[in-house]
Amino acid sequence: MKRLNLKKLVKKFGQYKEVPSHDDEIRFCCPYCVQIGKPPDTKFHLYINLTKGVGYCFRCGKILKFDKNFKIEHSFYIDGISLPKPIKGSSLDKIPESIPVFDSIGYQFLLNKLEKIYSKDYIDKFIQEYEISFCVDKSFPHLYQRIMIPVKVENELVGFQFRAIFGEEPKYYTYNYKSRNMKDYVFNYDRVKNSDEVFLCEGIFDILPFPEKAVACFGKSLTKQQKRLIKNTWQKIYICLDADAIDDAYKLAYDLMKEGIMDIGIVELPEDKDPCEIGKEIYNLPIRYVSIVDFLQENENEFETLL
Repeated sequence: MKRLNLKKLVKKFGQYKEVPSHDDEIRFCCPYCVQIGKPPDTKFHLYINLTKGVGYCFRCGKILKFDKNFKIEHSFYIDGISLPKPIKGSSLDKIPESIPVFDSIGYQFLLNKLEKIYSKDYIDKFIQEYEISFCVDKSFPHLYQRIMIPVKVENELVGFQFRAIFGEEPKYYTYNYKSRNMKDYVFNYDRVKNSDEVFLCEGIFDILPFPEKAVACFGKSLTKQQKRLIKNTWQKIYICLDADAIDDAYKLAYDLMKEGIMDIGIVELPEDKDPCEIGKEIYNLPIRYVSIVDFLQENENEFETLL
């Protein structure tokens, strides 16, 4: 499909705003919100992708699909305006329907976000390696049209993470699969388990620069099960959180030292950067090794009380 004609869209929808992080997306005030009883949209909630010819309103749930003549071919709401909010930490009993991410708008999202840092071949290989797909299951409205990443450990499925592509919140939904608990594990364990050292990252896409050495912990803190898994698997730990999470990185280091892990370093990322945005240069970043002195100073009051 050809790129949508912006002049025709402006004629139909009026004034627009650009989406800085997506070169091929623009925002309009949604004219459909009033159709389901909402006040008129004044904050540009209708997002339209010019390349893929689709639109979505994050206020009323309206989905638009344009034909080759830029006319609206399909139009519908996702379950009206009451999208269910899943309970944090809940489980899926069935795998949501999905399509290969290459066949979806999610692929263009990933290219827009990553292609300035990584080659297309590198991105494609990552997608294939980790079986990344795109959720098209309307029985899960809050997961519909999200990037879908399976989490496997010892080749067994333990859960999924779903990543938003239109800027909606929350950015991620994390689900266990059946009786498994994702926070007992780390993402990418199977690939890195035989290495002596590991980089601990927060999110799945943070491992992009170094999938042969990094795992994702699904957050900035670890459960007892994750600590035990890390302690029993790797001898040297590098903590690699976002640049603005340096305090969390040190707290994580001290928690691991309490478990008896002493060879711990913290990767010092440039300001306002996360690991995904660094690329292979991440191996050249400085590392601050955490010593027993750091640990004792941080916990000085605790030890004084014990003495």
